[in-house]
Amino acid sequence: MEIASIKDIIDKPSFQKFCNETIISNQKVDHLVIGYHPFNTDLKEELVEGAYLIIVDDVLYFIDCESYYIEKTPYYKGNFIVVGESSINCTDYILELDQKLLKFSWINKKKIEVPITQDQIERILHYKESYRKKLSESKFFQNILNQQIINTPKLSTNIGFIVNNEDHHSVLPYHCYMVLNDEETYILNVYFEFEHRLEVNTYKFSISTLLSRLDNINKTIELQNYPQHNNKVFNLKDEQLTMILKHHQLLLDAAEEERKRIELLAAENKEREDLAKKAKVTLIQSINRCGLELSRGAQSKEILMNFIIKHTDHYFLDLKNHSFIEVSKSVEMSVNVPENLHKSLNMLETLFIRRGYLENNIAKENSLLVIIMAIQYTSIDYYSKQFQLKFNKFVEKVDKLTLTDSLHQFIEISNIDYTELEYNSFIHFLINKQKIDYDSKIKEKLITIKSMINEFLEERELTLFEASLLESTILSPITMDDLDKMDGAEFESFIAELFSKMGFQTKVTKGSHDQGIDIIAANLIESIGMQVKRYNLENRVSNKAIQEVFGGLNYYNLQKGMVVTSSFFTNSAKELAHSNNIILWDRFDLEKYLKMYY
Repeated sequence: MEIASIKDIIDKPSFQKFCNETIISNQKVDHLVIGYHPFNTDLKEELVEGAYLIIVDDVLYFIDCESYYIEKTPYYKGNFIVVGESSINCTDYILELDQKLLKFSWINKKKIEVPITQDQIERILHYKESYRKKLSESKFFQNILNQQIINTPKLSTNIGFIVNNEDHHSVLPYHCYMVLNDEETYILNVYFEFEHRLEVNTYKFSISTLLSRLDNINKTIELQNYPQHNNKVFNLKDEQLTMILKHHQLLLDAAEEERKRIELLAAENKEREDLAKKAKVTLIQSINRCGLELSRGAQSKEILMNFIIKHTDHYFLDLKNHSFIEVSKSVEMSVNVPENLHKSLNMLETLFIRRGYLENNIAKENSLLVIIMAIQYTSIDYYSKQFQLKFNKFVEKVDKLTLTDSLHQFIEISNIDYTELEYNSFIHFLINKQKIDYDSKIKEKLITIKSMINEFLEERELTLFEASLLESTILSPITMDDLDKMDGAEFESFIAELFSKMGFQTKVTKGSHDQGIDIIAANLIESIGMQVKRYNLENRVSNKAIQEVFGGLNYYNLQKGMVVTSSFFTNSAKELAHSNNIILWDRFDLEKYLKMYY
């Protein structure tokens, strides 16, 4: 049977129907009928005279007929026969504008050149320009985007299609669709394979990687390590480059705004926390003040004192059992009293409430906390008096002692053989005399004090043992006469040495800007700032020294103030020192310590 060529049949309605039903029906976005093209190459084996070309989306279809009969079964299409119909992605077709040729590889990689008219070239170029725009705007493509990019970004920029710069002669060059979502770059390679099978490859990398591959001058970007476009360079339009840079700048601006927002939020939270903490601290101070006032009232003090004697079984003698109000999420106190004490506490609370001892709202609303603090303040006063009754001589001179020296003196007057009751009463006494701060850290302080007392005892035992092994005692090498011969600097160094012997670490402040403190002496339980005055006997230390030491304590963050002189103090200096809890050592005190340590 004679087979008609495509040239003879392209105008037949049956052929057009075949093209519409078999090829154009594959269209997802657009198509272009290029028409008939004779081949200007001689394929000796097949003698193909030409083909009918149709672009559907980004696939170029060609239909050809042989001019003679071959043995393979032909396709019967109505009243004509099509021996072959094939499709190749448009990327593989080269458009030579100057020569007006369409070039591609044929079966067995034979090169085919198809002459095309100027009108066909213009229609192909128009299709080339319009196809990607129509594709990006199509519902079909939007569905692909939604499937491939499923996250919901705060900032999204559709850069659009970018085109491979090496394929500018292609009917449709390699292209990828770029989307920027927040800090991520999405590259979508959307194309159709043989039999119009859709292929979608999605690649994702960071914006920073995108910027590293961006050439702002040449307006290109290189895609790396992707199967379809490995190391290919793609062109960017001016507006696309601007969009990328603007997206990055918006990210930087957003990051800066977020940083400022977080800083502002943190500042507001801190301000709220500080205000809340301040309110809690104020409430705690008010509760402590109410407890202190309750412990000092005439009748309430008597009630509290008798409550301690009759109902507590010396529970509050041990300072480890004292509770303190803490600032946490709420103002609270962990009260762990023995079971037998709970009932008595509840009765005491009821008594104070009903008899009107709790006068203000804070005391009423925090009655148990106020009463606990009142009991503890009263216990300090009660056990302090118990200590004073037994150790009256110690009490008379305690104002002149540091905390460390007070511990030494206690060991001496108790002759080491002290009971737990005496020791705990002694600690209450020191708190009452403001030698130890009464606060939530008292338990840690007690551990340190106990440790220092043990060290003192070990040193005392060692000293006695050493004395028993020496044939004769060494006379004191330093007397008050020696101190009178010293100048101011020498006297300061000597006093620092004396306190070192007493177990302190000492530091002499230098220069005229010492803020009123000549020597800083510190150990594990106290820190002392002292001013040293090497005066002649006719000169007495005045108020000025007391005032300077008191001012220097805050500057150096010290606990106790002290003035040491080789002379004596005026009466007004003594009164000022007593009211400000400043320790004074005069000539007689120095002489006593010289005998103890030299």
